[in-house]
Amino acid sequence: MELTTRLYIRLREAVSGAHRGQTYSEYALIFVCVVIALIGGYQLIGNNLNSSVSGLAEQVGNA
Repeated sequence: MELTTRLYIRLREAVSGAHRGQTYSEYALIFVCVVIALIGGYQLIGNNLNSSVSGLAEQVGNA
């Protein structure tokens, strides 16, 4: 119940325009964190995936 109440209050503040600058700043910070996480994940998975595909292609080529 407490979670729904907090969500309702935040929704009302967003609609009414109260704390608009603070809300936009929070969204910007969340966006930056998500972008950093995506870039890091992409680099980690991209390197592993590239080496796996290269190894598989090498095995298929040698067969």
